[in-house]
Amino acid sequence: MEIASILITGANRGLGYELVSQFAAAKPSPDFIYAGCRNPDGADKLKELAQKHPNVKIIKIAIGDESSYQTAVQQVTQDVGDRGLTVLFNNAGILTYRSFEKVTAEEMRKEYEVDVIGPLMLTKAFYPLLKKAADNSKDKGLSCTRAAVLNMTSGIGLISDNTSGNIYPYRAAKVALNMITKSMSIDFKSDGIMAVSINPGWVQTDLGGANATLTPTECIEGIRNNVMAKMGEKENGRVVKYTGIINDY
Repeated sequence: MEIASILITGANRGLGYELVSQFAAAKPSPDFIYAGCRNPDGADKLKELAQKHPNVKIIKIAIGDESSYQTAVQQVTQDVGDRGLTVLFNNAGILTYRSFEKVTAEEMRKEYEVDVIGPLMLTKAFYPLLKKAADNSKDKGLSCTRAAVLNMTSGIGLISDNTSGNIYPYRAAKVALNMITKSMSIDFKSDGIMAVSINPGWVQTDLGGANATLTPTECIEGIRNNVMAKMGEKENGRVVKYTGIINDY
């Protein structure tokens, strides 16, 4: 899988960091790997990775602060120019675990701001660069090697998988994100840009907890090899698990 450039949000920890790390070690590795995070000065692990891999570039992207999106677009444009940005991976997110009795309006708003509005507005900002990548690609059809928007969702956000209730902010936000992905897949198709929601499974991260069944390494290996390297028209607009299986909404 030869991806010319990729931008990953929430790259300072968890699955975001693992994505950057694995793409940096890949052969071939993308020409540009943009590691987006809220506080680049405090991203020590990313700094160490960038010292070892010159194609890793740390940029400030604070989800919810749209001024940081435009600055990030300018930074990426300086590097990629008319080649555009091949993959935008909207990975950054929060998990507010609240029952019906305890959930507040403010928690719902905050979750939507980060997990729904953030990816949508960031994709709008980078859309011209994604379109350039699709226009200039030698690949035909839809693929991650041409141009793609990948939105990190969750099994918790599948209506078909909800058998226990609760978790109101996170469940609702991920359902909304999946709908946004579906709309993007329709709106972007004529431009050759794919849009897919990625279900990472239950992973041992700050969000998933220590009892989760997957390590970050296993999860990202699955996403790279089973999903990104293989998906196309059939997966466009769908929720795809790290194993490559298409999930029901």
